[in-house]
Amino acid sequence: MEIFFLVTHIKLLISYAVLFTWILLPKLWAIILIFIGFGLIVHIASTFSAVARVIMATSAMSHGPILCKEEEELLDPRELNDLLVYETRLAYQVNIPVKHQYRMEDYHGEVRRHELERRGCRPRGRTGRRKDPDKEDGLGAANRV
Repeated sequence: MEIFFLVTHIKLLISYAVLFTWILLPKLWAIILIFIGFGLIVHIASTFSAVARVIMATSAMSHGPILCKEEEELLDPRELNDLLVYETRLAYQVNIPVKHQYRMEDYHGEVRRHELERRGCRPRGRTGRRKDPDKEDGLGAANRV
């Protein structure tokens, strides 16, 4: 309910600013300023929405990092962005619900194991986490109530 009030407050503040601008400025300048303001709001909302989708899809806020520190330091910003987009696409292909992602012990290993299986490769060594024999889907703690 607090989110509803916050969004309503922001909308009322914006409408107040638009009306105030419309009254004080000449019509041409008011229209230009209003379009710039709405464009800025749309830009900020879409940017944060895209970043939030990447964070949610890759479980970036879980206890395990997406990349190890050495890999992260070797990549330049463009390569890091490409890698995060790749990880996001992999996460969407695996199609594990977000509420289960954060409960998994090794989500990133599970995603990489799924990608190797999709390509027809057998993973070397142990990738992903151990499957719980009692659970069919291998999510372990994610299925416990």
